[in-house]
Amino acid sequence: MTQEKLEFTVDKKRVKIVHNYSGSGRAFKDQEDGADQIKAFLKDEIIFGEKTNGFIPYNNFESSVTWEVLK
Repeated sequence: MTQEKLEFTVDKKRVKIVHNYSGSGRAFKDQEDGADQIKAFLKDEIIFGEKTNGFIPYNNFESSVTWEVLK
């Protein structure tokens, strides 16, 4: 399992993500729109879902994203 850690700003809030992915997966930063897509998803979670953290499994639970709004 490979791990990628990213921090960025979403709606004026600093967000940290930890992306765990299998050998067949790719880092968000290496995908054409990967970082933009995760930012858009998190914006919806933070603004409309009023969430401050979460866990997103995908690829049949072989990969996941854990995220949190930093204080």
